[in-house]
Amino acid sequence: MKALKITILLLILVGLNQLTFAQGKTYPWVKSKVTKPAPATKKAETPKAATPTKAAPTKAVDKKVTDAAAKTDAKAEAKPKAVAWYADLAATKLNWTGYKVTGKHTGAVALKSGVLQFQGERLVGGQFEIDMQKMTCTDLKDEMSKKLVGHLQSEDFFGTEKYPTAKFKITKVVSRGTPGDYKVVGDLTIKETTKELKFKTKVDKKEKGATATAKIVVDRSDFNVKYGSGSFFDKLGDKTIYDDFDLDLTLEVGEAKTKKVEKPLEAMDTEKKAKVKAAPAKMEKK
Repeated sequence: MKALKITILLLILVGLNQLTFAQGKTYPWVKSKVTKPAPATKKAETPKAATPTKAAPTKAVDKKVTDAAAKTDAKAEAKPKAVAWYADLAATKLNWTGYKVTGKHTGAVALKSGVLQFQGERLVGGQFEIDMQKMTCTDLKDEMSKKLVGHLQSEDFFGTEKYPTAKFKITKVVSRGTPGDYKVVGDLTIKETTKELKFKTKVDKKEKGATATAKIVVDRSDFNVKYGSGSFFDKLGDKTIYDDFDLDLTLEVGEAKTKKVEKPLEAMDTEKKAKVKAAPAKMEKK
């Protein structure tokens, strides 16, 4: 019986020992050392992702930029310079046709100066000066021809004593798709009025010159040429002279090597312009 009691007591002590081990407590009669559980560790904070910065251009990008710039410079250098070809006044023809209710009249007018500009094979510009005092009539003879020309040069029409020249300056040239085929836009000045004029031209470029042909329609009422015009006067009947007149141009241009070819002052280079303009002043000083 005594042995049974001792056994029960031991069992009780063992149970208490296990319980205290779970709760982390110790009792003086329990010699076994109880180890406390280690404190929980803090979770490490995940660092914030850094804001991405723009990458510096690589050598490959720099090379592409350099190559592109080089190509642009090469194209600019390869672009041909504009070359001026001057009018051969003797070979150039500028014919006119005027219309009225009862018929028409034909004649010619002389070119005073002219130049066409080319960039390679392409027409890019030009300008002309027409001598209105050198006008002829080809469908009438002798006195009748002189009378008509005199009337056209009077104040009723072009007033050539006060306005001896008419001028045309190209402002735009548009290719029509076929080599040498263009639409020309420019400013025509007759008397004191300047108006935009458009027409088509065909240019046959040769090794040492070019031939340009064009059929041009001009409305004289745009330039305040009123005589016999239905745009300004009523009840003219069969005395009406139509506003539109035609110009049939065959322009020959080439290098300025002979007296037949003249350069307009506007087409000379800056140095030559300065010499021409300074000449009268030098003569006065002498």
